[in-house]
Amino acid sequence: MLFDVPFHVVGEPHVLSLINSASEGRQLEFKLRLPTDSYEDVVEFLKDVTAMANTIGGDILYGIAEGQDAGGNTLAGAVDGISGGDSDKVIQRLENIIRDNTDRRLIGHQIKAIEIKSNGNQVFLVRVPRSWDAPHAVTHRKHWRFYYRNSAGCHAMDVTELRHAVSLANSLLQRLQEFRMERVAKIASDISGKNGKVVLHIQSFSSTDPGVKIPFARSRSLPLDFISEE
Repeated sequence: MLFDVPFHVVGEPHVLSLINSASEGRQLEFKLRLPTDSYEDVVEFLKDVTAMANTIGGDILYGIAEGQDAGGNTLAGAVDGISGGDSDKVIQRLENIIRDNTDRRLIGHQIKAIEIKSNGNQVFLVRVPRSWDAPHAVTHRKHWRFYYRNSAGCHAMDVTELRHAVSLANSLLQRLQEFRMERVAKIASDISGKNGKVVLHIQSFSSTDPGVKIPFARSRSLPLDFISEE
């Protein structure tokens, strides 16, 4: 998955590898062209960005022509790229749109241009991590809505989804603190002697969601409690 590749590492080979193999989903979206400054384009851009931040994060790629597989799923059909223009100005414009039209203000996202050597064009990658401060609303002009993303794309949150998102955000810090205190108490009760200890807790963001199951087999090499004696 492209989202698993560190942002600073993503380059042309990763983009080209998506052709006819990667399909759109909760964490991946393809766009042929950049958003203009029209009302419709700005709202659509903000919907995609905030929906990813409000869900589990993801990548939006501009300059990718869409195709379809036999099952009707949207695939990356071709890497056309975006021609001409100053990439720094494009990035600044997109940053300004996000900064000025989201509430709470979105932070942590990254944008970069990836050069496609075969045609001299550029693909723009907008990476949006899952937000610790969700939910974020689109607030462009008179448009004020919260969005969520599923496998079919993004949609406006209904009352139940919005209530859940707000409740989850408000209780996140408390749950993380309770987890830490519980683990420290268990470790302290099992430690004997006078040596100093260093405890490192590694907790997946998704583990704070009710009902989420973390496959233990994939994380055995990273114990939750790393204890070293001084």
